[in-house]
Amino acid sequence: MIVLDGEGVSRFVTVKVSGARNDSDGEAVARAIANSALVKTSWHGGDPNWGRIICATGYSAAKVDESRMDIGYSRPGHSKILYGFRNGGPTKTSLLQLAAITARPEFDVHVNLRVGHGQFVMYASDLTEDYVSFNKGDVSDPTSLGG
Repeated sequence: MIVLDGEGVSRFVTVKVSGARNDSDGEAVARAIANSALVKTSWHGGDPNWGRIICATGYSAAKVDESRMDIGYSRPGHSKILYGFRNGGPTKTSLLQLAAITARPEFDVHVNLRVGHGQFVMYASDLTEDYVSFNKGDVSDPTSLGG
């Protein structure tokens, strides 16, 4: 409910990280993905941009090897995962199939790092124009600025 209550939120995303070296690394990767402005804006557009997710995992504090990882998408709570990236490379799954999932108001992102048994789940949202407009402030109106 807290995630969905954000200003301008249009997507609710469950980030599921598995195969991390430990749970701490799983959390670091999930946080990096969930907090990435580039990832969040791609979600807003319904874009299953796994390249941005790889980038976010790379700047997390976790030990990752992108040549081993998998990134997939599913409907909320469903076991059928469509992978866009598997074993360190793109799959033959079409962009349209992946986008059919990420265009939905809710979906799951599955990231398997394949380096251990750690895992972590985090809830996130997209980053919309409405969110930016609501929170940006306006220097010509000092009352709109944060303090």
